[in-house]
Amino acid sequence: MIEGLLSIEYRNKYYEVQSSYIKLERELNILQNQYTGLGKDYDRLQSRYNALEESYSGLQTYSISPEESINQQGDYVSQREYIIKMTSYLALFRESYTNLRKNYDTEVSLRIGNNLESYYDILRYEKNLITSNWQDVQREADFCAQLALHDLGYNCWPTLENKYYIKTAEHSYEIARKKINEVINIIELKAYHPPTYKIKKILEYIQQNIHYEYDFVNSYLAPVETLGFKSGDCDDFSILASALFKAVGIDSAFAIFENNEGKYHCMVLVHLEDLGGYPYYSYPDLTDKKLDKGTWIVIEPQSTIDQQYFDSFNMYSLVAVAPLD
Repeated sequence: MIEGLLSIEYRNKYYEVQSSYIKLERELNILQNQYTGLGKDYDRLQSRYNALEESYSGLQTYSISPEESINQQGDYVSQREYIIKMTSYLALFRESYTNLRKNYDTEVSLRIGNNLESYYDILRYEKNLITSNWQDVQREADFCAQLALHDLGYNCWPTLENKYYIKTAEHSYEIARKKINEVINIIELKAYHPPTYKIKKILEYIQQNIHYEYDFVNSYLAPVETLGFKSGDCDDFSILASALFKAVGIDSAFAIFENNEGKYHCMVLVHLEDLGGYPYYSYPDLTDKKLDKGTWIVIEPQSTIDQQYFDSFNMYSLVAVAPLD
């Protein structure tokens, strides 16, 4: 009697798990259809889907028919182990599906449209900053800070903005701000999180989603451009990071440094007393650079928070800085 009840219990669990799997597979097929035609921009997502296919094939290897399961007389231990293994595979499958869906939604939300990209192109042309010449570094630093502020919702260039609104019935800075908000939501940062934690999570996000790419023509990219392209050089990393820091309530500034060989490099300054136990470089006072009183910590946006202290920093001199205010 007990054995019969156990057999029915395990058989019901088997059907329940099998039903959940079929439902999850159907949802995955729907998601796959949504990807059709997206092209090369979604190659990375496609590779993740292929990994899911492999997991599914592995799952099929462990499948047995209901008849075989029922005919395993007295082998309740084997049935129980099978169900546990099946449930484990489903949990992994569901987690992978959730991550895939999240990545897909992120790709869609951060795509930059032609109108917005044209806005930035015209802006660089009007400001004569299609390419960086590193001659008036303070002017270029100010421009980079304004790019960051624009994407945070500030109307930095009213004349061009009016032209954009007449053509599109939208404000470019509002479109950009929504994309920045999307990133903050993806990183899952809240107002009550301490500053060090916010910096840590932002740097991790940048490391995972943006790769360094040498500029054939060195032009300054707005934060949403870098997010959309998923690449940039040191100035693009710094414009993006300074904007994200400011978006979560951390005073930041775009900074240009020059090394002993006369080469320039861009990083970010944040207005904090310390970095919560992580080693760092800082300036005790930069009021001569028109920054607020207090400590300004140097942040290399191409590195994680535990790699902010590096030996070569001593060869750099701060030559221009522009606060995001």
